[in-house]
Amino acid sequence: MSKHFLTITLFLSAFVFSGCELSGDGTITVLPLEGQKTIEQDLYSDWTPVNQSNSAHLKIFEFRDDQGVLKERINVLSLNKNKFTFEIKENTDKPLSVNAWHFENQNALAVINGSFFDENYKATGGLWLKGQGKIISLTGNNSYDGALVIDANGKLSLQYLPSNNLQTLKDDEQVLVNFPMLISNGKILLKKNGGEGSRRSLIAEDNQFIYFINTESFYFTLQEMMAWVGKNLDGVENVLNLDGGSSSGLSVLGDELQWSSNSLVSVPNVIIVYEKE
Repeated sequence: MSKHFLTITLFLSAFVFSGCELSGDGTITVLPLEGQKTIEQDLYSDWTPVNQSNSAHLKIFEFRDDQGVLKERINVLSLNKNKFTFEIKENTDKPLSVNAWHFENQNALAVINGSFFDENYKATGGLWLKGQGKIISLTGNNSYDGALVIDANGKLSLQYLPSNNLQTLKDDEQVLVNFPMLISNGKILLKKNGGEGSRRSLIAEDNQFIYFINTESFYFTLQEMMAWVGKNLDGVENVLNLDGGSSSGLSVLGDELQWSSNSLVSVPNVIIVYEKE
C-alpha cells in the first residue's frame, strides 16, 4: 500500500475535511465558523509548502467584520505554472465528492470542483475533452463568458470569450466553460453586487501561478469574492468563477501537507493538478 493511498484512505474514512461534521445517517452539515476546529497556525500566518519542491503552497485567509467576528475562511492553493500539468475529468454516471475524486486519482496533488451542472449531471456550459463533448458557445455571446483551456501539454490558461474567442476546438485540448468571468487582464468585469452569499470556488492566474480558491461558509457574494481576490492576490490577471454552494470543494495531498475542504454533494466534473516528474 502506497503512502498516498494510506493517507487518503484514512483521510476519507475519518471525514476530516474542514468545516463539516458527519451525522450517523450520512448527512454532512456545515459547522458555523466559530464551531469549527482550529486549523494549524502556519496555514494562517504564511504560505505553507505542500510538496518537497516548494512549487505549491496553501494559505488560509480569515475575513472578519468591523466587530472582529469571523465571517469567512478563504483557502488558496498557489501552483507554479511551470511545475504542474492540469486535467479536466467528468463522470456523469457516477458523480463523486471532491475528496472521493481525489481518492480515485491518488497521484494528483490537488482537486477542485468544476463547472455548473444540470439535474442529469451534464455541464451546463459544456465540456470539451480531447475531441469529445460540446461547448454551448465559443464566443461567450451568452452568460457563459469564461473558458478554462488546457493544451496538449497540460498547460492551463483562462480566457474571457467576448474578447478572446475559442475559435476552434482542437482534438488534443480540454475546455471547460462557465460563468461569470470575474477579472480579465486585470480588469474587474462584475460591476454590480447582487445575489446571496454562498460557498465559492474560483480559479485564477497571474504570470507565474495558477490559484485554486474556495471558501468555507456561505458569506461572500460573487462581487465581494471578486473584490477580495483583487485585494489579496496581487498581480492576478484572470479569475473565473466555478460552481459554488454545496458543490464547492478543494482537496490537497502533497508530501508535506494533506488538507481538504470537501464538497457537500457529489459533483460530475473536476479540475485535477499533477506535479511534473
